[in-house]
Parts: sequence; C-alpha cells; structure tokens
Amino acid sequence: MELKGLLVFAITFFCLASNVFAQSDVLYLKNGSKIKGSVVEMDPTNGVKIQTSDGSLFVYSMSDVDRITKEDSDNAMSDKVSEYGLIGRKGVDFYWRDSGKNLTRREYETILDGELLNTFNGAQKQFKTGSTFLGLGLGCLAIAVISLYSASSAATEEDFDSNVAMAQVFAVGADLGICLGCIFRGIGNGRLNWVKDTYNSGRSYSSTINFAPSLMMTAQRDMGVGASMVLTF
Repeated sequence: MELKGLLVFAITFFCLASNVFAQSDVLYLKNGSKIKGSVVEMDPTNGVKIQTSDGSLFVYSMSDVDRITKEDSDNAMSDKVSEYGLIGRKGVDFYWRDSGKNLTRREYETILDGELLNTFNGAQKQFKTGSTFLGLGLGCLAIAVISLYSASSAATEEDFDSNVAMAQVFAVGADLGICLGCIFRGIGNGRLNWVKDTYNSGRSYSSTINFAPSLMMTAQRDMGVGASMVLTF
C-alpha cells in the first residue's frame, strides 16, 4: 500500500512538473512589448530579471511592468496559426491566405507576439525608408541626365559648365539614394519575410541582436534607419 502511494505521488509530481516546465514566463510591459523566457529575479529594488531561451538576460524596472503570466511556449504560436490561419505578404502588408484580405492593425496585434510585432513595425519602416531613398535617387538620376543633355546643347561655355556641375551634383545624389534605397529595402524585405515565415511555421521565439551604436538603434526603432541581424532559435 505504501509503495503504491509513493508511485501515485511520483506520477502526479512528474505530470505537474512537466506542465510547469512546458510553460514559460511572459512579461508584459506597459509600452505594449511582450518578452518570453524565465523570470529569475523579481523585487522592487532590482526590478524583474528575465532570461530568454537564447540565454540573454534582460532587466526591467517594476514601474515598466504591466503583468507577468505563464504561457505554453511550445504551442502558443502554433495554436494561433491553427485558429487564425496562414498569412501571405503584399509589399509591406500581410494578408490572410484563405480570404485574400489584408490584416487589420488589431489582427496584427492579435497574431504577432511582442517581438514579432516590433520586428514587423521596424521592417515596415525600413522598407518604406528604402523606397523613399530609391525614389529620390531615381529623381536625382533623371535631373542629372537632363542636365547633361542641356550641357550638350548649351549656347555658351558658362551654361555648359553650369549644367555639367549640376549633373555631377545630382549624379552623386543618385548614387547615394539608389544605394541606400536598395540596402534599406533589402533589409526590410528580409525582415518582413522572416516575420511571415516565423508565424506560419509556428515558431514562438526569436532573439534580435543589433550591431549599431545606441543612437543608430534609436533611429532604427523610430525611423527605420539602421541595420540588424536576426537570429532565430
């Protein structure tokens, strides 16, 4: 009887432990961000320390924390895929594959967790910034070509020199705009595809490492200017 009781206790403990370990802590910040991992420390003085699946340790002040919950990290994203469906991409927007309708802002916030949503917003800004640079570069190129054409038919040497000088200035602008446009559009394009593929695959976590000075990271977050490397686990 005693052996049977110990066996029942062991099985019960194993089931409870498995359920706990299958869950991860989810830290919700007041700015809308959501971080998944394991809370290793929490007190009013040092704040909340949470370790993500890649071993990174983040510290947040208690005043910045909205709430902390448990979430099944293995099934959170896959449940969303099965419930809401797969998504595709048109430009900087996503659409539902089954209906072809673009996602609303509320739907983005529903299906994408904090980090995926932040990556999506940043990627949109980068892609749009790249498009703006590319448009400016092509505009400068057109002016440079017109200036060279005007120089070829200039009536005086002064007009010739003026048009050539203008062509050189706008040629530099064209080079800069087109190069920056291709870089930022390429980065934004890759990150948008990554968000789409990550959601559709049901993966639930990623880690972003930014290789940039703090001012550049601020510019990347607020204006889409900057570069980052995304590692997925």
